[in-house]
Amino acid sequence: MADWDIEPTLAATQDAAEAVRAACHAAYHAPKADTGNVYDRCGALYQLLICVEQAVSDLSRHADRLTSSPGLTTTGAADPNVVVSRAAHLLLQAQGSVVEAHTLVNDAWTELSSLYIADVAE
Repeated sequence: MADWDIEPTLAATQDAAEAVRAACHAAYHAPKADTGNVYDRCGALYQLLICVEQAVSDLSRHADRLTSSPGLTTTGAADPNVVVSRAAHLLLQAQGSVVEAHTLVNDAWTELSSLYIADVAE
């Protein structure tokens, strides 16, 4: 499969993962005493986690729909419908964890909103 043949959802998810990797790398060089930067990055992370929640929810639904795929089978002895059901359930649990994460990040973002660095007279 050529790069241009990648399913758009997979391509977008791979691009997003690469963008997050780049953000993590950039964080090594982020300003250390810039309250606005930390506040803004917290808000951006909150937005990212909201999107991740939606992506996990969609993926769980799509996994669950695999049960209606004709000829669905597994490489092992497990019933493919049981495998799909377990995967969909695990993805729903992951969604709950992401909701908890974005709630905590939102709370941190709110806490940071009152910070600033006062001018220090020299």
